[in-house]
Amino acid sequence: MRVAASVYAGARMSKILFGAAAIALAFAAGGVAAADSDDIAQGEALATRGSAGVTPCEQCHGTHGEGNADVGFPRLVGQSAAYLQRQLDAFAGGSRVHPIMQPIARAMSPAQRAAAAAYYESLWRREAAAPAAAASTPASAAPDSLGATIARAGLPARDVQACASCHGAQGTGDRALYPALAGQHASYLRNALAEWKNGARRTDPSGQMPRIASALSDAEVGALAAYFAALPAPAPPGAR
Repeated sequence: MRVAASVYAGARMSKILFGAAAIALAFAAGGVAAADSDDIAQGEALATRGSAGVTPCEQCHGTHGEGNADVGFPRLVGQSAAYLQRQLDAFAGGSRVHPIMQPIARAMSPAQRAAAAAYYESLWRREAAAPAAAASTPASAAPDSLGATIARAGLPARDVQACASCHGAQGTGDRALYPALAGQHASYLRNALAEWKNGARRTDPSGQMPRIASALSDAEVGALAAYFAALPAPAPPGAR
């Protein structure tokens, strides 16, 4: 039995690593380039004023990229430009389905999508954005909650790996591959898991997220969303 368990664990880790490698290759193929001041300025213009066919981002996501918990619009501050650009590209290409975001992303050129993503990462780094980020985040998450258990240990009996395996022990993500969950609105996290489950999101080459979302009950989804929403939002790279 120990040998079988070891083989199973090894196979599952191989699947995880394969999925990470596939995402990394897709990311590299996308050609996400380092942002310069012109990119950021163009992104700010899109965020604050919009353009032809593009609603200003801040109408839904807030002046500081803080999102809107009441209607499930996600916080953008706290995510890397690489992640945000991949999501915009996914909306434009149809591998993420959303009635508001798809038309907007399709109306943007690839350069505009990259610029908007660069702007929100730059906003994250600005000290002026820190008060808004802090104000939207509860002080702490319950360490012994159902959500904490699933996030840290998973549900092995149902082949649900720990969220920490990819998103980190504190939910701060991996800038190259996985989004930050800490400090994100619970309403958005619930919606995101529902989208993984119903096929509206098809952006995981490994197939891990649809499988995990399908294995979770509504109560477990709610517990996970509440847990991550209560964690402190990630600090910008290099912040003290």
